[in-house]
Amino acid sequence: MLLTNDPWIGTGHLPDSTIAALIFLGRRLVGFVVTVAHLSDVGGRQWSADANEMFEEGVRIPVLKLRRRGKVDAVVLKILEANVRVPDQVLGDINAQVVAIELVSRRLLELWRNTTSPICVGCESRSSACRRTR
Repeated sequence: MLLTNDPWIGTGHLPDSTIAALIFLGRRLVGFVVTVAHLSDVGGRQWSADANEMFEEGVRIPVLKLRRRGKVDAVVLKILEANVRVPDQVLGDINAQVVAIELVSRRLLELWRNTTSPICVGCESRSSACRRTR
């Protein structure tokens, strides 16, 4: 599970948190899931529209592993917690993104295990066609 708020990689400005994860069925990659949430604070100026440069908007999070071996990296959360005005809200929003990714991953795997589902068959044939054209 990867986390960033880098506007050149994820979304448009630092207050937007992007978390992405791969979905595997056994050893086979079957999908990706991404969440984006606007965080209430990332440090910096209160009104980021007044910022003259990106550094004034707050802390920039490069692409980091939010999870290592299935557990959320406490160091990443501590860095965020130390650099925002409302850490409970910010960490709560990030936790909500993590829970959403877990739920979507679990539900998609349930769907993929039923390979007769028209959605799965359609996704698989379409993604296979895309791979062949590259």
